[in-house]
Amino acid sequence: MKNPAFLTAIIFKQREDIRKHAEAFLAEEAGWNCGEKAGHRVAVEECGHMDYAVLGVRDLLEEMEKFDQQVYQQRKVHLIGVKTPHSKKVKLGGIFAVDPINRDLYVLADSITPL
Repeated sequence: MKNPAFLTAIIFKQREDIRKHAEAFLAEEAGWNCGEKAGHRVAVEECGHMDYAVLGVRDLLEEMEKFDQQVYQQRKVHLIGVKTPHSKKVKLGGIFAVDPINRDLYVLADSITPL
């Protein structure tokens, strides 16, 4: 996953953060020394499509040692760039992040494998 902070800003529609991350990306790729004296502003537009799904997931029951309310929690997963398989049991690959709106923990996943 190349830029999880940028993806988080896109998922939660934080326009100012999207612009800031886009400017930082362009500065890194092109550099600020392009010959223009005035500063640059970036406009971000949607184009094309990408696979995206929000899943509710939980640990597998057989993998838990003891059925405990604290362990048995459902988490929200934002699956980006891959299609959701038909299998109910899957292995996810990604990172944990914090929802900027309600401060809940969620997973930003870019890989999913049926078990």
